[in-house]
Amino acid sequence: MPVYQGTNQRWRVKVKEPVKGSRKYLHPSSVGMTPTSWTTKKEAKIAELELEKRVQEMYSQTTATILDLVSICNKYMKSLPKTMNSNTVKAKKHFCEEILKRWGNIAVIDLKVYQVQEYLEEREREVSSNSFNVYRKHGSIMINWAKKQQLLPHDTLNVFEAVKRKPHQQKKKGPAPVEDVLKVLAAANTDQADILWFLIHTGARKSEILTMEWSDVDLEHKTYLLRTKKSGTGLEKVTKHNMSKSLYELFKKRYEMRHPELDYVLWHKFYSSKAGCRIDGRFQTIG
Repeated sequence: MPVYQGTNQRWRVKVKEPVKGSRKYLHPSSVGMTPTSWTTKKEAKIAELELEKRVQEMYSQTTATILDLVSICNKYMKSLPKTMNSNTVKAKKHFCEEILKRWGNIAVIDLKVYQVQEYLEEREREVSSNSFNVYRKHGSIMINWAKKQQLLPHDTLNVFEAVKRKPHQQKKKGPAPVEDVLKVLAAANTDQADILWFLIHTGARKSEILTMEWSDVDLEHKTYLLRTKKSGTGLEKVTKHNMSKSLYELFKKRYEMRHPELDYVLWHKFYSSKAGCRIDGRFQTIG
């Protein structure tokens, strides 16, 4: 209700912030209007129109110095949470470097859809259609972030979203030659070799093996559970499997090496830059 009666029986007004996804309401004091309440509903209705006008003007005005591509990229990169995966941060940084090299310090509102289309199609030719979609997503997220931060007018066209997404392509990879697998196993340390043998015996994804916990393993009945969210629904899918003799021996070996507190089947000691010392935790990668 944009026009409502307060506890003192005076009429007040509010309008919704003109930002996509925002639930925030703005009041007369937000845009310097006085008075902030009225005696009659009719007066409040007139004030509501004035408030809407002022809010639209406020949100359409941005400082020219922060509309250039360099500023937007820099502010966006600084806004990324410290907890974000380092590979994701590197990918976003590379995206920013690429578009700055291609378009220079252009005003973001001057970017055209055809320019973005040409850039993404070039990535598709050089890399893949999946790269086209990934960099389209990077650009779309950054532009929407800038609009939400009021660095761009709220009605700015998101030129990355305006480009149609490409169908996802799956690369068909054959199994690695036995000779190559044996070479890797010969060069691996004990933990790495165990991870590789788990992959070989289960046929599971790397993420499914590295996150496996003892609560998912039943040595008595020689069964184990695999958990994945790559089921097409976004929901966790759990499947139950029987252990082969070799896999049972591998689980048994790791059980004898289990951590006194951590529940992960595969754990190791590593240096944590965040903690500033060596800690115990699960494997993030095989290497």
